[in-house]
Amino acid sequence: MYDSKKISEIFEKEPQLIELRNDKNTVFVGDTHGDIEASQKIIGKYPLEENRIVFLGDYVDRGPDSKGNINYLLKMKQEYPKNLILLLGNHDYNECIPCNPSDFWDSLNKKEKKDYEALFSEFPLAVSIDGIIALHGALPNIEKINEINKISKIENKFDYLISFIDKNKKYDWIESILWGDFSEKRGYTLSEIGKGRAKFGKDHFDKVMEKIGKNVLIRGHQSNASEEMYDFRCLTLFTSCAYPRSRRIAVLEKGKSAKIIDDLKIKSI
Repeated sequence: MYDSKKISEIFEKEPQLIELRNDKNTVFVGDTHGDIEASQKIIGKYPLEENRIVFLGDYVDRGPDSKGNINYLLKMKQEYPKNLILLLGNHDYNECIPCNPSDFWDSLNKKEKKDYEALFSEFPLAVSIDGIIALHGALPNIEKINEINKISKIENKFDYLISFIDKNKKYDWIESILWGDFSEKRGYTLSEIGKGRAKFGKDHFDKVMEKIGKNVLIRGHQSNASEEMYDFRCLTLFTSCAYPRSRRIAVLEKGKSAKIIDDLKIKSI
């Protein structure tokens, strides 16, 4: 079991954007949603003494053992704080925008819920390595990648809101990251704050990726999205038995440059 004080201190020190050196193999893992077996298989196959593993969020709900999955990952994070990265997903902070289903959160007593919420609120939002940006949902409308560090750690409800104005519509960066979807169509639509139904098109993707100087986005979240989109530059991963897709991961080999998805090794576990 992890030590709650020690693990909290580890997360508190992490910025919202974690910038990594390409000095070892880096494994990207999609939504695991209560699939502890998948998490254990990946860490068993890619030992954290030698590899770096980035989980893209959504550790709870839907799957058979949400508490077991997140507790196992927190224990491993405590043991390998630099080589295991746990990003925040929309299901991991149910207090802000309630998820459906929320079977993990519904199973907790008040103290457990408060403790997990406090811990999840410290999770980082994105990873940058070589030509890759990785996060849970969609790209926020930022000018430079380090603007992600301007997003405050979640404290309570919607205290975290940082918004931009587009065509007189307000939408916040963190909701894009946690809840945003991608569409094959051009343009994008914005929902009301808190509804989590934004759909961003290829034009938005291309514009933001050019601004932040990245080639490939790796994300999870959207189960109805094609695994490969936007000229092989947007990869959507799922790694849970809760979905009909096979459990898939992506590996960026040490020192290798990533210009398109084909520069990664996509594997089933």
